[in-house]
Amino acid sequence: MNRSQKIIFWVLLILTFLFPIAFTPNTLFPWQFGKTMLLQITVSALMIWILIVPGLREKFFRVIGGLGKHEIAFGVFVGVFLVAALFGINPLKSFFGDQARTGGAMTWILFLGLYFLWRVFLFENIHGTKIAVRVFGATTALVALSAILQPWIPIWGISSQGWFNGGRLSGIGGNPVFLAAILFMPLFFAS
Repeated sequence: MNRSQKIIFWVLLILTFLFPIAFTPNTLFPWQFGKTMLLQITVSALMIWILIVPGLREKFFRVIGGLGKHEIAFGVFVGVFLVAALFGINPLKSFFGDQARTGGAMTWILFLGLYFLWRVFLFENIHGTKIAVRVFGATTALVALSAILQPWIPIWGISSQGWFNGGRLSGIGGNPVFLAAILFMPLFFAS
């Protein structure tokens, strides 16, 4: 790996580990919108860097050229979402989403870009794969532990009041949906 590839490798690992752990409702406001925007900016910057640097560009497109079933299915899903966004009732809102939810086709396109970045730079060899699996596992374990201990110990300023009032586990995920999304990450390695 050359210097640029090492930088991208470590940025992706830090991004994967730091976003669910460090950016919680008490450390970033507005935390849903802010977290998504930081992810979009980082992925966009990495993609632009890859397209500018000649060696990285060739490597990226060489690896992407060997698409498997997962990549094709994910690409078709994002393509259908993009067509639906462009031809829907409100194409602008469907493409960019709204500030409160930050959904939209642009977010899915950037998730597709993040997946391909992971595939090209994290999982290119067994050494990178081992490190990535450990980082994903550590992230998932910390998030799960924060949810399990939530009723008894406020972690990172997360109160246990939500547990007693509504019975919803969220941990440092912020809400049950984000908790489930973070805990869902290790299933990627099982496929």
